[in-house]
Amino acid sequence: MSPEFDRRVLVIDDSPLVRGALLQKLEELGFLALAAADGQEGLSALGHFHPDVVLCDLDMPGMTGLEVVAAARERAPTTPVLILTVADASEFAVKAMREGAFGYLVKGVDDAVLRHELGSAIRHRQLLEHNRRLEEDNRRYRRDLERMVEEKTRELIKLRDRKAHAEKLSALATFVAGAAHELNNPLAAIISNLGWLEQVLGQGGAPDAATASEIRQALEETTQCAGRIGRIVEALQRYAHPAAASEECEVGMAIEELKILCRERVPANVSLSIEVDGAARNLEVGFPDLVLVLTNLVTNSVHAVESRPSPRISVKAWREGEWAKVEVVDNGCGIPREILSRVCDPFFTTKRPGHGTGMGLSLAQQASQAAGGELSIESELGVGTTVTISLPAEEEVAAAAIGSEMELRAGAPLC
Repeated sequence: MSPEFDRRVLVIDDSPLVRGALLQKLEELGFLALAAADGQEGLSALGHFHPDVVLCDLDMPGMTGLEVVAAARERAPTTPVLILTVADASEFAVKAMREGAFGYLVKGVDDAVLRHELGSAIRHRQLLEHNRRLEEDNRRYRRDLERMVEEKTRELIKLRDRKAHAEKLSALATFVAGAAHELNNPLAAIISNLGWLEQVLGQGGAPDAATASEIRQALEETTQCAGRIGRIVEALQRYAHPAAASEECEVGMAIEELKILCRERVPANVSLSIEVDGAARNLEVGFPDLVLVLTNLVTNSVHAVESRPSPRISVKAWREGEWAKVEVVDNGCGIPREILSRVCDPFFTTKRPGHGTGMGLSLAQQASQAAGGELSIESELGVGTTVTISLPAEEEVAAAAIGSEMELRAGAPLC
């Protein structure tokens, strides 16, 4: 018997003779016993005596043995109750067992049977108590585990946000470097055109028809170059002040910004093509980080094709009904089928330590879903990978009109 159980027995019987005889017998058998004259007194003793087993008479005035069994189950669910009955009341004893009693004993039972039944009841209580402690430990473990999961989840979210912020800063630095290079071409054209105009106008007199035509062309080129500079500066402002940025972006503008970023990220030996369908150019999507996501996808493709003999990457954007679709395709090493379903998991990466955070595709997928779209990946080992982003889109009428007007006015290609 476990030392934590001191073999306490509570006797509930309305007969003083039966109570006295049972108390004497229990003490002789080594049990610590307490007697109660009725059900209410017995239930009260449950709270201070804490018996390991209860012996309860079935037929008592005031509160029957069945009622004691029901009340004891409520107050002390792990304490077994053995019903005491006369030989011809076994049918009622069986009914008591159906109501929750552990068993029954016929009054006058011999010492060996009494010792055996009490021992069985106490071992049953030991098992119930052990199970109760296990359940409590399990509940406490689950609470601790849930708390740990919540804490780790918060930490992972903070880490993800820091990684995303770091990637945005890296993209900003690359974008600024690319933007500086892009600004040089239109600035050089503007300076050249202004110098030529100053020279022409300094000659005095009215220009002839040919010169006037050249002046108009130079002014148009200058206007176009100034517009291009304005777009680059606008993109820089969006990167520098993300909180003030629009919650939407224009697909065509995103592709133009991607070209700037790719200038710094894609090696000269990699064949890169970036195309946007005219029908998709002026579509607006609720995806302010589209440029950053596309840049990360192109960077992944660069790493995938770096060891290929003829490395190729293509970016395409097109309209498909009410959807804007952007696709990044490479002929890189491909992704094994067994890990393809995991590549969008946070922090999962196949790159060498220090060469990838495992957050790029995860953030891309989350951002696509947040915008009401989806990201899909198809890949084959030794053939390459295709990543497609599908986004619900709206056509910006004003932007479309302005774009058409610029195309009509353009007498020469953009600088």
